[in-house]
Amino acid sequence: ILGAVSHYTWLHLACTSFVDRNATAQSGFALHDGRLSLEDLARKISSDAELAFLSCGRETESDAYDPEDVDRLAKGMLAAGFRGVVAPMWSMIDLDTADIVEAYYRKLIERRCLGIVEEKETGAAYALHEAMRVLREKVGESDVVRWASLVHFGV
Repeated sequence: ILGAVSHYTWLHLACTSFVDRNATAQSGFALHDGRLSLEDLARKISSDAELAFLSCGRETESDAYDPEDVDRLAKGMLAAGFRGVVAPMWSMIDLDTADIVEAYYRKLIERRCLGIVEEKETGAAYALHEAMRVLREKVGESDVVRWASLVHFGV
């Protein structure tokens, strides 16, 4: 990832995340070949980095839940240089994640192809809204835990 991230403006991570509550820059993502910290990522990302989509579960479910953890990771990605970040507030069902990701990227690419996204915008918030609508229609309005898990930070 570190070798490629400087060449692309979007990053999608589907992995396990970890949070260092004492040193946010050391928080990051568990990959097959080791940990990727926010600090390491910030050193390598593209100067025109736009979007990060964090489809990540927590390192261990036995960790004491802290609602600020998603905030730490998302803000860390913004500090690293991304203009927009989508991150889950809690663990998600894998099939729901697949539906959300498909609808999200479809809407994001559609808006860009139509020229709807203004300069300095990412279009991510609109795309995420559409993805949540698609899942809400599939699982039902009352199952809010399933369709309201992702939030958007940034522009």
